[in-house]
Amino acid sequence: MPDLGEKSYLTELIRDFGTGKAIDPEEALRQIQSTYRTMEFKTDSYTTYLFKNKESLRVAFKVWIKIFHKFLFYNILNNAGEFRKSTDKNGGIVLFGRDVHRKPFGSQFKGTHPDLIEAEIENIVKLLSADDHQPVYTAIEFLSKIRENTSIL
Repeated sequence: MPDLGEKSYLTELIRDFGTGKAIDPEEALRQIQSTYRTMEFKTDSYTTYLFKNKESLRVAFKVWIKIFHKFLFYNILNNAGEFRKSTDKNGGIVLFGRDVHRKPFGSQFKGTHPDLIEAEIENIVKLLSADDHQPVYTAIEFLSKIRENTSIL
């Protein structure tokens, strides 16, 4: 069950990036969870494709980010499957984390600035390789970069 912080953050996302249709955050969370569970079972065949060679892995991962976002937030956020833009509300800046009331200096995380999202993704996916000789090190580095850039969409 989602915690109050998740629900509060989703409420803000719907307010700032909503489709214009009224949707209850609880219903949106149920929809996201249901879609996620469905996607979980369908990704095996796609990951087989991803690991064919290192270039397809990098390109596919960048596309996959948008596909996941599109499926998870379809009919919830108007930017589902797209990167945030500087022309979005609040300049496309998102703050999230522990502070339920989203005080600028109290949020645990600050999303990547919209103008830097694609460069950050490129920086993260360049670590990926299907023939990695240090997969554990790379996995740790990859997850570390993702944590630094927690919100890129």
